[in-house]
Amino acid sequence: ENIHAVRKAYVRLRELCTSAPIDDDERWLHHVQETYWLQHISKLLQGSRRIAELVMLERASVLVHCSDGWDRTPQISACGPNH
Repeated sequence: ENIHAVRKAYVRLRELCTSAPIDDDERWLHHVQETYWLQHISKLLQGSRRIAELVMLERASVLVHCSDGWDRTPQISACGPNH
């Protein structure tokens, strides 16, 4: 995903959270899922976890570089064990 997809997901989630309440929890959760925000966050956390494992368990040095056009590098780095 690029920055535009992540921004779109965030805007959709923000709109959902600030719009009129939906009485049906299952329907609201379905709308949250459709934003894809949680998938983006999950990917960031997976990357951060992998870095933490490498640094903490394998005592490895890591270079974080993402070339797909969005701010994943600082996001993942900020979640790491030595931020």
